[in-house]
Amino acid sequence: MACKPRRSKQQADPVSGRTICMKKKSRVESFCSEECPLRCFSESTVCGFYQTKKCLNRRVILPDGGSSLRQYAEFYRKLSFSIIPLNFKEKTPALSTWKEYQSRKPTDQEIAEWFSGESPVNIGIICGVVSGNLVVVDFDSGEAYRRFFKPEIEKQTLVVKSSEDKYHVYLRSRRPTGCFKIPELKIDVKGEGGYVVAPSSIHQSGHEYSFVNPEVKEVMEVSDVEEEIWNGAEKLGVKRESFLADKDDLPCVKTILRGVE
Repeated sequence: MACKPRRSKQQADPVSGRTICMKKKSRVESFCSEECPLRCFSESTVCGFYQTKKCLNRRVILPDGGSSLRQYAEFYRKLSFSIIPLNFKEKTPALSTWKEYQSRKPTDQEIAEWFSGESPVNIGIICGVVSGNLVVVDFDSGEAYRRFFKPEIEKQTLVVKSSEDKYHVYLRSRRPTGCFKIPELKIDVKGEGGYVVAPSSIHQSGHEYSFVNPEVKEVMEVSDVEEEIWNGAEKLGVKRESFLADKDDLPCVKTILRGVE
């Protein structure tokens, strides 16, 4: 049954079946009792308030056209990512400290509070061991991204367009990887101790972070992301001191990097 907007300050009770939509300030919050947009109407729900008056099943439309991050939060949780709220249109954490989330994932209660729609926020994904050895390769220009990877990468792992012509490539490394930069190639690698702004956050320019290929819903795993990034950098004429070239079990990403010119 479709949710029909009504001007009311009351919230819906999912148990009673009554549907109420609220228009509050410049946001529109829709509470639908029969079909959860997160598909979380089960005993294991993202917000932890299944069939209670505290159910946070709602879709929030922000003033600038962005949509609720709750669906994205659930998607990232399924990928075993540790996520945190960021200040709206910024890259800074909306928490006094985020260090603890480098070693543990947030609880259902924390997720519910952070992304309830009470105020607009961005969403951040913490890289490293806590998120399954997630490493994100941040390209500061589309040219650098296209020189480094073949187009096939967009069919094999999550790739995010972070602003007008900047990209994030998500990878999992079997070998833990820290953060490092390759300024010559405009590459900033986020590993252990780092985090990235994720879809559908809003950039300070107004651009919405988005997936290049929404059909891809997984992250490609490689043996050693750091080594592979430096392999690609060497092909582009950038070398690092004490570069380790004694590993012969190169991952499948080597095939992709053959596209480097």
